[in-house]
Amino acid sequence: MIIAFAQLPLANHPQITVVDGGNERADSVMAGLQAVAQAQWVLVHDAARPCLHQDDLARLLAISENSRVGGILASPVRDTMKRGEPGKAAIAHTVERADLWHALTPQFFPRELLHDCLTRALKEGATITDEASALEYCGFSSGAG
Repeated sequence: MIIAFAQLPLANHPQITVVDGGNERADSVMAGLQAVAQAQWVLVHDAARPCLHQDDLARLLAISENSRVGGILASPVRDTMKRGEPGKAAIAHTVERADLWHALTPQFFPRELLHDCLTRALKEGATITDEASALEYCGFSSGAG
């Protein structure tokens, strides 16, 4: 992926720093956080979905505007969700979806808070699937929309 990026005109932009990722998403984010240690806020976006609509970015910034914790793009779950029986290929029951969200990117957080939460969660062996889950592990809840 870096080879393809290196061929883009913006690859040499002075405000862009390329950082090698890690084995897991959290490792890659930590590498990025270390590279921007002076930043107050960070926006983490999934490179697998590089296109971002201006409206989505504006919505994320509006969600986070009055928050000390930040926020994520998310959409309410509309599909029927099922919980499986542990260790079996069988459905145990339908999960109430009223309070379920699909987490999306980008996610926007204070750099130091995200760094501290990721550090703690990884040190304690928590399963971290996105940046918001690191903050949740440390007792914070972020805005979603």
